[in-house]
Amino acid sequence: MGFIKHGKSLKRRKTSNKNSSSDIIALEKTPSSSKSSKLSILERFPEDILFQIFIESGPHNNLPLVCKQINKTLKFTQKRINIYCCEEEDDDSVWDIYIPGDRQYCEDLEDDVNWYNLSLVKRMIRKWYLVNLNTRLIFNDIRSKIEYYKSTIFTEYPDLETSSPFIYKCINYYIDDIEELCEKYTTQAYAYADSILLNKFISAGVIYYAFDDAVIPRDGKSRRGYGMYHIPVMTQEQIKLETMVRLKEVKGIFASISYWFFQLRQNENYEPDSLANKMWNLRQYDMFEEILPGNIELPDYDDEIEFSENCYTIYDELRECDYYDFSDILYENGINSKEKFDMVLVLCDRQTSFFININKILYNTIKNFNGEDFKGSDATLAHYVHFLFQMSPTLEVEGKPPIDEMLRLYDKFEKQDCTVYGKNYFQKSITQDLTDALLLMLDRYAELGYDVSNAWECVFELKNNTLARLLISVCGPPNFPLHS
Repeated sequence: MGFIKHGKSLKRRKTSNKNSSSDIIALEKTPSSSKSSKLSILERFPEDILFQIFIESGPHNNLPLVCKQINKTLKFTQKRINIYCCEEEDDDSVWDIYIPGDRQYCEDLEDDVNWYNLSLVKRMIRKWYLVNLNTRLIFNDIRSKIEYYKSTIFTEYPDLETSSPFIYKCINYYIDDIEELCEKYTTQAYAYADSILLNKFISAGVIYYAFDDAVIPRDGKSRRGYGMYHIPVMTQEQIKLETMVRLKEVKGIFASISYWFFQLRQNENYEPDSLANKMWNLRQYDMFEEILPGNIELPDYDDEIEFSENCYTIYDELRECDYYDFSDILYENGINSKEKFDMVLVLCDRQTSFFININKILYNTIKNFNGEDFKGSDATLAHYVHFLFQMSPTLEVEGKPPIDEMLRLYDKFEKQDCTVYGKNYFQKSITQDLTDALLLMLDRYAELGYDVSNAWECVFELKNNTLARLLISVCGPPNFPLHS
């Protein structure tokens, strides 16, 4: 029919069993080919490329969930550190933490099996959470302006030190001030966005050992005695305020220098009768730098802080005193575990921050207390409450204190079989610890002027005789008849 080739057999050729079996044996002897055929594209990537994909994918990505092999490659294991804290007797606002070992103890953290993939964590931190606070400062322009004023003294006023010693001292004071400020800002250039606290890999150990090393060399010391600078954790509002204030302060110092050169051009001289007061009064005013030929003008921004007469009072409160509130992320759920308590302790050791809203942090701490970490622990609810009162500098009661929540928590546990929780490090039962926490709250809120007798309404609602006797010992009987 036109489809048959002449001279070719129509029977199917039988394949040799010997050849086929040898082929199978050959395949079995090359496992790499079969194994590679089962691997996904991601699994075939070199480790460094996989790390880069993981980092570029951003925080909380699902790459470790692709398969077990990738999860094992990207997994971070960390060393658990033991933190011991104690309150100084001489100063009831100071807490010392003791961590076994020195920072040099982890000289080779990346090689320690207990800190597997720490370098990957540092790369993730640098990529997504490190913020430069000097984004509005152009240091080359600032140094050029300093040289401009120095050369102006040398060329135009060579005899200034003898002719106008007061003005000479003022100008040099501000020049030294701006040079030291530039050095400080260069050294303290970074902060961490508080969203870093939402990561599962963040712990007291990571903060203590790795936060600074992610950016600053281990032996890195700033000049002029600033010592090792701890990179703070700041909210977005605090970061924005810091960048704005840094530029405004630099502009304010240059405006002060410009003011004294203006006085020189007016041929005015001053007696150095009260140098400090004159300089301080000078900085109370909203001045602007007079830009003359040869001088560089620093950039302006639409959202710059307008310094009024009390601007430096605001600056002192927000900057020099480091009067920063903790992030809302730390307020959430309160101090609900030993791990979180250790993390807050290490943060307090690194930066001066406080829990400004004492009612909110206490409420969340009490609400989320479940007694899981109680047995054998040295950080119990009474310990948390005591610490939080010490970490709230203002101690101004806004709204109703969470005393009722504390009463209900005690009532809840008293009705349970509390033997399952055992005893804490101080050999106290969980009800004894809750009693200590309640007494501490009643005592501290009474000192703040709150009428703790308002708690009687909650006690009568709970009908708890133990709480009634405890409340009588603190604030006396209620102003209405007691019923059996």
